[in-house]
Amino acid sequence: MRLFHEEFHWKYPNLSILLVSVLLTIIGLKNGSLQSVVDLLGYLGYFGILVAGLLFVSTFTVVPAAAVLFVFAKITDPVIVAIIGGLGATIGDLIGFIFVRERLLAELNPLLKALHLYRRINIVNSRYFGWFAPVLGAAVIASPLPDELGLTLLGITKIKVHSLALIAFVLNSLGILLLAIAANS
Repeated sequence: MRLFHEEFHWKYPNLSILLVSVLLTIIGLKNGSLQSVVDLLGYLGYFGILVAGLLFVSTFTVVPAAAVLFVFAKITDPVIVAIIGGLGATIGDLIGFIFVRERLLAELNPLLKALHLYRRINIVNSRYFGWFAPVLGAAVIASPLPDELGLTLLGITKIKVHSLALIAFVLNSLGILLLAIAANS
């Protein structure tokens, strides 16, 4: 088995995982298996809220996760849904942040350079970027939009992981609370 591992080198594993997740989401939408996952989360109680919060941060799972959180907010205290869902979303954001900062950008930059699509922009060194990127990133995380763009903006800044965790928890909990309040209106 070791011989096979040495011969086979996967150059872009994280981009491949991203493509596979897109394909699986499309297949799940087409064949209805994604609805089964949504139904299952509903039966898991508080753990289902945590998992829905975890799924709430991704482009590919935000709609079913929002639907699950919406349903939970009708039968559970909206503040509980916001706190537990916010915790799950924070976990998802931290996984995404680490993925973007430490893995995806490392793979993507050489690929973009090889395809002559990479241009170094000095916006990162501008005096406005230091405060604008985190503010815009936080706004995206707080919105019902998927968090990938916000995480990318925060990933290219020098924000510390524990600071991101606090920001993500507060903003995701607030966003989920607004969704929960809408469910009860």
